[in-house]
Amino acid sequence: MYGVNTWWAKVGSQAIDRSGLVVEKNFQRYRHYLAPIVVVVDESTTQAEKSLIHHISETLGAKVIFTTDLADVKESYSRVRWLASSKPPIYSEMQKGISVDHRPIAQRGDIEAPRWLIEQSVAITYHRYGNPNGGPKPICEGLSK
Repeated sequence: MYGVNTWWAKVGSQAIDRSGLVVEKNFQRYRHYLAPIVVVVDESTTQAEKSLIHHISETLGAKVIFTTDLADVKESYSRVRWLASSKPPIYSEMQKGISVDHRPIAQRGDIEAPRWLIEQSVAITYHRYGNPNGGPKPICEGLSK
């Protein structure tokens, strides 16, 4: 649906090293937020938008809480996706360290899907002072290489 499945299969669920280096790996991967994402909706939010968010949540494994009033959310959350027509409380949320994404839903899955995850870069060096394989051997959860 909307390219979300293709993006997830080819990019989002993978740890990809595009550097091509032998003595170093530079993985790009996507991780889930530790707490749910709150999605604020109102009567202007279409059923198609809500369905797409449900699909993204199920496909990516992102935890989502729908609400019409942010004050009603009692559990902790990592960020806010504001799809309501009212003005988002950006300043008050930023004071709590929470970002507010008030952009409209993107029509392309490869653009919309990454907005529900955290992009992470992992660099692993296989050399120390010029000695290949002489450095530490870090273990990074989710990387099998």
